Amino acid sequence: MRGFVATRSGTATKTDTPLIETPQSVSVVTTDQVRNQGAVSIGEALRYTAGVSGDVNGGSDTRFGALQIRGFDTTMSGLYVDGLRIPSSNYVHFNGLDPYGAERLEVLKGPSSAMYGGSGTGGILNYVTKLPTAQQFGEVSISGGSFNRYQGQFDVGGPANKDGTVLWRLTGVVRDGETQVDFTKDNRVFIAPAVTFKPNEDTTITILANYQRDRAGWGLQFLPASGTVWPNNGRTIPVSFFAGVPSFNAFNTEIATAGYQLSHNFTDNITFRQNLRYAYQHNEEKVFSAEPIPTRPRDSSRVSAATATPTSTPSRWTISSRASSPPASSATPRWSESTTATPASATPPLASRHPRPRSTSSIRSTATTGPWAP
Repeated sequence: MRGFVATRSGTATKTDTPLIETPQSVSVVTTDQVRNQGAVSIGEALRYTAGVSGDVNGGSDTRFGALQIRGFDTTMSGLYVDGLRIPSSNYVHFNGLDPYGAERLEVLKGPSSAMYGGSGTGGILNYVTKLPTAQQFGEVSISGGSFNRYQGQFDVGGPANKDGTVLWRLTGVVRDGETQVDFTKDNRVFIAPAVTFKPNEDTTITILANYQRDRAGWGLQFLPASGTVWPNNGRTIPVSFFAGVPSFNAFNTEIATAGYQLSHNFTDNITFRQNLRYAYQHNEEKVFSAEPIPTRPRDSSRVSAATATPTSTPSRWTISSRASSPPASSATPRWSESTTATPASATPPLASRHPRPRSTSSIRSTATTGPWAP
């Protein structure tokens, strides 16, 4: 998809429908918009989307933050990848997927249980992954920025044979950097391969996967108002202050998905589609931080608080099958049937914290061969 303004979306109706004919509010963030914003997270990519807040916990939070749509928290119930719901836990969820692996981000606003079952009250976020194309292309980019940040990324693909019946695509990101908080890393490795087979003109099957490993620390610090919001006897606490133990500071995550997308045209008006995806996530964390807690109602003294180091490894299979009849005109009724197996989440979303803006600057160098893939 080229440009900043999308004209079609498959999230609202699960059919290729023009947005102007969709009776629900849908916002689409395209690849060009993500690139021009310089967004390095989904939260940053959604900053210009009306009614959506992707930086609930502040830009310095390395725990992926939380997502709100129309004021409702949808971190646990409203995250989808290619139309399939993805699991979440207390401190790790797929809201942290690198936006470079997405062809576009689609936000469907409002209740959508008719199409997606139990989903977010405010809406859902659909992460549409990059798929192989019939056009050969390639891109390699290197960038650097504040806090010793260095990142390389690539996106290559095209036909694998002369007939064009086999297509491939490989997308990847490697990042080494720090954050505005001392002793806190923000390193990432992301890889997303995809292969498409076209045995005939009516059948297409795409096998795709992605894997992301983050090695970071706790970028969100809980500091007292005295010394941050207002001075304390002329003294202030620096923004980069780390309130814990440097050797006991880690927030390491691994998230991965694998599955396929099958499509077959029975006639010009009837198409069968089936998607299947397996999702996995793993989280290891350790931190000892200072948190302001008043000891008595009239006493301004503070004590320290330590957090534990839980580990969570939920996973889930999700499958969706549907047959759809595309509309001949705006007056023709649409119909679709879908079945989705998704167990309910058992853990609460992240609590909202005091946000703190992140200031970064970057320089990017890009080498591209062939036209930009849609």
